[in-house]
This record gives sequence, structure tokens and C-alpha cells, in this order.
Amino acid sequence: MHDSSSNACASTDATRVRRAPAPVRLWVLFALVVLALPFGRDVVAAENRVALVDPAPGVLDAIAVALSPWGLRVIPVAGPIPSTDVGTATAAARALARDRNAGAIVWIASPPGAGASLWLYDAQSEQMMVRPLSQAPPFDDAAAAAVALTVKTLLRSTSVAPVKERATGPGPSSPAPSDSTVAPAASASTSASAAPLPSTSGDAGALAPATAPYVPTPTSRHTWRVDAVALAHLPTGTDALVAPRAGLGVSWWPGVWSESVGFGIDARAGTSLDVESPTFTGSFSDTVVGASARARLGYERLSLELAVEPALHVTSLSGAEIGSGRGSSIQRADPAFDVGLIPQVAVGDRLRLGLFLGLDALLRTQRYVLDGDVVLSLPALAFDLGAIASLGLD
Repeated sequence: MHDSSSNACASTDATRVRRAPAPVRLWVLFALVVLALPFGRDVVAAENRVALVDPAPGVLDAIAVALSPWGLRVIPVAGPIPSTDVGTATAAARALARDRNAGAIVWIASPPGAGASLWLYDAQSEQMMVRPLSQAPPFDDAAAAAVALTVKTLLRSTSVAPVKERATGPGPSSPAPSDSTVAPAASASTSASAAPLPSTSGDAGALAPATAPYVPTPTSRHTWRVDAVALAHLPTGTDALVAPRAGLGVSWWPGVWSESVGFGIDARAGTSLDVESPTFTGSFSDTVVGASARARLGYERLSLELAVEPALHVTSLSGAEIGSGRGSSIQRADPAFDVGLIPQVAVGDRLRLGLFLGLDALLRTQRYVLDGDVVLSLPALAFDLGAIASLGLD
């Protein structure tokens, strides 16, 4: 076997490999420019929106009137009402805040056989505030006005409220509780069965006073993820219809973007492919390494992920010349640009399963020539089709 440098120095009967250069495609440059643009949501617009999930009659109008002096927009969101488990409710509220571009999510939980409670999720701090209610829906006008007043009071501890209206500290009138105080409130049974607190007036008796507990949110976001893929790569440039490949990668999703933007590195490889020509017989292998930028759209359970990736194909062609039996090998590092579309579904809190639909574009035409005979020509565009599993890490 000879490497590429020895082939270049050998006599004319040795294997000669040459590259056929091709111009860089304009769409690749365009994709790189798009990739450089800043990601993320319009935070200013989000902070001016309060989403109310499945509002009870009269409550939406009462909250809209109460918040109108602050210039906030109150929007209704169809149910269902999130779970009374704080972790599950936080994940649902986070998804709603992202999808509706809202700074706060508000709802009233009234599970059968348990007391009603007011929930408010602050998208910027990712914290949940819960207030038990002494009255369950439906509300009369006075009770609806009391609900609106309490929502406004809770919002004073968030960035949704105008700066001059904001209260200091984690709660409207009491400091944040210690971990031992928070732990009972974080369970579904405790939050759902909390005893109603006495009201301060007969007309506004639907709500507890401002001393109800402030509950920090236990986040379920996973900043780091491990991805595994199984793919079919086609066309291959050989007699094989597809080339099976497997890959492993790690991705990082900064918390500031709520898992909507991420960055990753990965590697993919497959079995060697037989290469046959009138003058050469051998095998070809291809290992791909790359660094990607990713954007995820959609809900907490169902999502669509887009990945764009500058990549490097580390290839090896080795074999022997038919007739003389002289062996030869050559290795290359070929730049490429990959795009992947990944529809996913969340299975539990950590695992996501989905399909991988990828486009692989070589930036240079790759041809392997032996004494004028084209031994192997790789297609400029190829597809990767398969499945992906993504596991969240703490």
C-alpha cells in the first residue's frame, strides 16, 4: 500500500488520484450568513404579554382592565389547564411562554376534591408562584376583580411589570422561603390540597392574602444532551445503493433561550464499501465530524429541530490495481456543509425520539482516477435518512 504522497512521486504506472475543483456554491455562503444572525425571541415584546390559560368567565376581562394602566396585553390560551405538579406545570408553562411569546402565564387550577389555586409563571426568572383560593370558579364580578388584583400583585415581583411598579424581593410582602418550606409546596398533593386561607374582605373573598407561599420553580430543562443516530446514506457513488451509518454527538442548549437554540458536535461513520472498476478493486470508508448550530420550534412534547453544520469528511480509499496487483491507498479530508431536519417527540422528561432527514453537500467534487480510469466519483449532494434518540443530562 502507498499513501497519497508516495503516489504523487511514483512512476506513471502507480495509482494517481486527482481532484476536480468546483466553485463554492452561493447558497452555502447564504446559509453561513443566515447562521451568523442572532437567534432568540423578542424579549421586549414577550414582557408586554400575559397569557391566561382557559380563563373562567369574567376573569379575562377583569385582568385585562386591571393591567391596562401598565400597557400589558392579556391574551387567552385554550386549555387544558396544566398539572398541579410544579415540575410538570413549569414545563407546560415554559412551552406556552415560548410558543405565545408571553412574559407570564396565568391559570386557575381547580382539581376535583381539592381547593382551587392561582398559578403564575414568570418566563424570565423561570419561577412559579402559587396562591390558594378560598373560592373555586365560577366567580362573580367581585371575586373576578379580586383575582385580577392578586395577579397584578404577583406581577409586581416580575419583569413584566413596569419598572416603577415592581416590588423588591421575591414576593409581594414576604421573603422567599427556605428550601424546607418550598419542598412541601412543590408536590402535587400539597399544592392541590392546600387549605384555603381566610379572605380580607367579604367582597374580595376569592383569594388568599399576600402571605401565601412563593414557590421557586424546579427546572426540568436539560442544558446538555447526548444524541445517537442510525442513518442510511445515499447515493454512495459505488454499486451499493445505501451506506449504513451510525453517529454520536453532544449538544449544548443555553438556558437563556429555553432550549430553542443549541450548539453541538458530532461524528458519524459506517461500514466500508466495495469499490470495483475495470482497473481497480478495493474499499472506501468515510467518517464525518462536524459542529452544528440548531434551532428548535414547537411545543414541549412535539418539536421540529433544524441543524446546520460545517463538516469534514475524512475518507480512505485502499485496494489494488487489477493485473499488476500493486496496492495503493489515499486519504482525504473533504469539507462539506450539512443541513438536518429533525421532527421529534418527547418521551418522558429526558428522552426525545425522532426522524433525521439530512442533506450532505460536498464543497469540492471528489473523483479518484487511476491511469485515466475513474475509480470512484462521489456525488456532490447526498441524503441521510434515519432515526435519532436524544437524552437530556442534568
